[in-house]
Amino acid sequence: MSSPTTSNSNSSTTTIVPDAVLGPIGPSYYASSKYLTPKFYEDLICRGWRRSGTLLYKPDLRNACCPHYTLRLDAPAFKATKDQRQAQNRFNHYILGDEYIKETAKLHPKSKAEAARYKQTFDLCERVHESELSYLQEPTKPAHEFAVTLDPDTFTEEKYLLYENYQRIVHKEGPDDISRHGFRNFLCSSKIKRSTTIVDGKEKKLGSYHQCYRLDGRLVAIGVLDLLPNAVSAVYFMYHEDLHTWSPGKLSALRETALAIEQGCRWYMMGFYIHGCTKMKYKADYHPQYILDPEKYTWDLLDDDLKLRMDARRYVSLSSEKARGIPAPTKEEAEAAAATRSPPPTNDDDDDLNLLSQNMPGALTADELEAFDLGSLLRPYGRGAVIRFSDIDGWEGYPEPGDGRTDGEPLIKQALGDLVAVVGTELAGRLELEVIDMEGTITKQAPVAVSLEFFTVIYVEGMIIKQSSIAPSSEHQNWTLERTIIKQGLGRSFRYVNKLEDAPGFPQTALQHLLPLHHNLLQRVNPHTISLTSAHILSSRAPAPAQTATMAPTSTQLLLLSPAELSYLHTSLSLHPPLRPDSRTATQFRPLTAETDILPSTNGSARICFADGTEAIVGIKAEVERTVQQPGAGEGFVDVDEEDEEGRGGKRGGDNKWVELSIDIPGFRDDDAMPVVLSSILAEALLADGSFTPRLWINRRFHWKLYID
Repeated sequence: MSSPTTSNSNSSTTTIVPDAVLGPIGPSYYASSKYLTPKFYEDLICRGWRRSGTLLYKPDLRNACCPHYTLRLDAPAFKATKDQRQAQNRFNHYILGDEYIKETAKLHPKSKAEAARYKQTFDLCERVHESELSYLQEPTKPAHEFAVTLDPDTFTEEKYLLYENYQRIVHKEGPDDISRHGFRNFLCSSKIKRSTTIVDGKEKKLGSYHQCYRLDGRLVAIGVLDLLPNAVSAVYFMYHEDLHTWSPGKLSALRETALAIEQGCRWYMMGFYIHGCTKMKYKADYHPQYILDPEKYTWDLLDDDLKLRMDARRYVSLSSEKARGIPAPTKEEAEAAAATRSPPPTNDDDDDLNLLSQNMPGALTADELEAFDLGSLLRPYGRGAVIRFSDIDGWEGYPEPGDGRTDGEPLIKQALGDLVAVVGTELAGRLELEVIDMEGTITKQAPVAVSLEFFTVIYVEGMIIKQSSIAPSSEHQNWTLERTIIKQGLGRSFRYVNKLEDAPGFPQTALQHLLPLHHNLLQRVNPHTISLTSAHILSSRAPAPAQTATMAPTSTQLLLLSPAELSYLHTSLSLHPPLRPDSRTATQFRPLTAETDILPSTNGSARICFADGTEAIVGIKAEVERTVQQPGAGEGFVDVDEEDEEGRGGKRGGDNKWVELSIDIPGFRDDDAMPVVLSSILAEALLADGSFTPRLWINRRFHWKLYID
């Protein structure tokens, strides 16, 4: 195993990405990072991974309709084409202006040899800096002032306004699809650690940066970059519409290639290459480009031979084809094969998806995984220390009977195995893993202190970890705490009732941190660790949109509420009358106006305008369903109008069994952690005293389900 690089983590978890930018990428293993060293991320890229904000994903090329091949350019060997050279020279001439060029030629004339070299060769690093203000010779002033700086990837309003212009003008997005929150989470505050080192006497930056282009003092373009030990990785590039005429895409690619050379890096990584995508074709214009083989993780030159294979076949692994003796097709054969190419396999039922059974290229086989000691993987145990999973009681525990699983694999162990299968055994030895809600487990030995290179959180399906087999400490006598871990994945989720057996001796202080029914559903993450959701994994689409129009949570939703916030919600709802955060009474509302009946297919809707200028659109859908209790023979039905003063129609209802209260949050499934927890809080607060249920009786047969859109 490799020794991890010494590092510290002090950032918080973010698991949201702008769906408008990322979009569906086909079957993939998704992960959300909270801490990464540059070296570890570079190694992930070399195994087919990429990042989008804090989201890491590894596409399944074999089962994708449009395979995403990892691409890298040999920067020192790069030779600019004629149109690329023209784009750079034309922009330089615009910035400098005719007057500056003439005056400088008089004041600082070049020798014949220098003039001939400049005319006959194209020195990339020289040309990209030629028009920068800090490189110009005085005293003549250029026509425009142009500056490029490498800044930390932090959020500023100036950067956001540029992003907004780019998304609106270039990508034709509407105002509802663009937000500061989306920009911040997608392109700012990366989890790749920034640092500066000295290599061969030169400063070398590592981590995530914004390369900012300023023209006459105005920010006109940003290149979002990950500076890695051996590569410059391009994440995103945006520019103002005023720059469009100067071929900003070519300018940025040339400058970022030059940056790789200046950083002492061999490679410039341009992201994914989709051979059949017209918008991706430009990447093949930069030579020499290499494609990552999805099965052997070797790099193959993107030449005419490989392009013909990609023309003919939807999925190509050059190592596999050469091993089987498959020759490259001719141009005619490639065109004929493309016309009759079959679509990728589909999985209509996500429940049937399984990482190993999908034959994901590059993933370890079951036999290879069996040879790896999953128990040797590390889990954080306090700041700066870890324990091995094999030292955690119950880590190999099996699911409870009837939980819907049929493979019989241990839950935590299987989740760890899935992750190792896609990152590889070498990288697995350099990461740390957290399993959600494993507080209360007992270790068999003292933790060992290690440094941190990459840390991840695994969400385990339905796993219940018990301490009953472990001798309790003197402080916690005779108590057992069963914790539930929730995992969303493969279109499924498992929900279990949380149990707290409160025996004599259980520390009452612990109860202050446990909200009834739902506290154990909380996904608690140490703020000093990072998190990677191994959200299984082979979802056929990117994460669904979240409540903010431009955002999309990963397929495993994090509960973004603290225990204190949940406790406040629970307490305020339970009071009679309920406590409002604005100190008003339960029926004292701010002035508002409402325009009704604005939504179709609802049983009532309105656009509500509040006094502070904010608006909300509300629609109510009412569905009538039969209750559990049915009227006895000969019983009449009581109309709603015949309610007594307590709001009960005839017989008292009193039975909560048939009542279902749920909260629908846009972008969340009804069995995700957030709506599950909030629904349980609402149900407990409203149903506890028995006064709410009887008000739902209508003719003693039905009750209402109300959905707020």
